[in-house]
Amino acid sequence: MVIRRCAGGGSDWPQTGFTLVELMVVVVILSTLLGIGVPLFEYFIKDQRVKTTASDMLVSLILTRSEAVKRNESVVLTAYEDGWSDGWFIPSPTAGAQDIYNHLQSGTVTIAGPDEVQVTPMGRVPLTPTFKISVGADGEKPFRCLFVQLDGRVEMKTDEDQVCIDL
Repeated sequence: MVIRRCAGGGSDWPQTGFTLVELMVVVVILSTLLGIGVPLFEYFIKDQRVKTTASDMLVSLILTRSEAVKRNESVVLTAYEDGWSDGWFIPSPTAGAQDIYNHLQSGTVTIAGPDEVQVTPMGRVPLTPTFKISVGADGEKPFRCLFVQLDGRVEMKTDEDQVCIDL
């Protein structure tokens, strides 16, 4: 910062301000910080989308199992017509009744898995479905995997576990 005194009989009012060099240094520092921070923030947003979607899917699978046991009949969790990435629902096993649950999926999350998950009245699944939830291209990080065990319990794995890369 430069302080100059008025010359020639004027009062001693200081003139303050920044030099061009000081302003350029601040601009360089700010652009460097933004260059580092923006990519990290983009990854954070993608990771939050994946976590939220995986949690929603986990809750839906648990609800499906709970409804099957409660109703003492098979209940199915089904993807919408265009796939899991658009959403999913639990249709009522009673003909003509309202769906048990509907979930509309928004955003650019990709979900790979079987078209439906059927849960028996005992809370078990005949097959062990696996879901891979990611943002962007398939196999790109971050992602989460949901494994449905034969007894109907659901386990979530993260990309750090390296267990669902080949799904």
